[in-house]
Amino acid sequence: MKKLIAGIVTLMIVIIAASSAFAAAADIQFSGYTWFRYTSLAQRFSDKNYDTSKMSVEKLYLTWTMKYSDSLNGNITLDLPMKSGNTANSDWTTIVKFAYVDVRQAVPNFGVVRVGVQPMNFCMIDKWSYPLIEKSVEDVNGLISSADLGVSVLGPLPGFLRLPDGWADYSFLATNGNGFAKPTGTDSNIATCARFNAKVAPGLSLSISQYTSQMSSGDAYARAGINAQKSFSGVAANYFVGPFWLMGEWITGKLPNATTSNSTNISASSLLFQYTLNDKWNFIARTDLYNPNTDLPGGSALNSTNAPQTRIMYGINYQWFQDLLLQVNYEELACKDGPDKTTDPNARATSDCVLVQLKWSY
Repeated sequence: MKKLIAGIVTLMIVIIAASSAFAAAADIQFSGYTWFRYTSLAQRFSDKNYDTSKMSVEKLYLTWTMKYSDSLNGNITLDLPMKSGNTANSDWTTIVKFAYVDVRQAVPNFGVVRVGVQPMNFCMIDKWSYPLIEKSVEDVNGLISSADLGVSVLGPLPGFLRLPDGWADYSFLATNGNGFAKPTGTDSNIATCARFNAKVAPGLSLSISQYTSQMSSGDAYARAGINAQKSFSGVAANYFVGPFWLMGEWITGKLPNATTSNSTNISASSLLFQYTLNDKWNFIARTDLYNPNTDLPGGSALNSTNAPQTRIMYGINYQWFQDLLLQVNYEELACKDGPDKTTDPNARATSDCVLVQLKWSY
């Protein structure tokens, strides 16, 4: 009974505190989006095939932005993912994707100090607005989480010589390094992430990023009692000219090995081309290359155990209504066949996927 009373009191305190936060805000804006998706997937391994056909609500985000003054803003974004067996009684659950406050003008030149669960400003992971249904290359391969719990400083750089104000921007984050789904710190080593982005010519921007973390001996990746490094360097380029958008990402770094205490050298790249026909139609193509171990001898994508994983995507977007976007994507993936699927060391697994998605914004 005491635990029940304590739980009820705690819940009431949280509700009152949240209500007070909303009530104190001078301006509150609500927004969100829901993705209705149909997936047709055919996976081919050396010993068997798997076919999947399903409907899903892939994303359901609810966002509240609060403005208290010119110096203080807040953001709360809830992610309600749908996955079979999320809980014992439901396929739905709730995750806090973002929960942060922005203290503006806290640093010179209108910089912002941000505290809480916030976007990770690395390469394109926080800028990726899903013109294709797939995640960015660093996200889909699990290199970096798209959000984490920590403190950051970010803002534009002032102009000098002939450069105008806002010619470049910067961000520096110190986070727990676990990602937004399980943000609780399990390591005394803080993860850091820095990015510098500059507009180098009309329509062209370049950015450089650096992420560094140390996995302690208590982490699942480091089993021999020493720290294993997780670090990535990234370069991204975006070029907009007329109806065309060209984007490229290149990432190299170290990823903790799943079975030993050392780190594996990896590389990833992504190239995208988008053509916007008008305010209703655009067409996109993208190719990704991911090598989970660049230290091993390479080979062609067809016959080498260490051949890089290749992913090719094509997409058509149709703006059906102002708040309804219809997306049709085709994706082809080729990667190493798993050891549980075959004894052939050169076997490759492939998959073909057709995705049809309706994005409802509100």
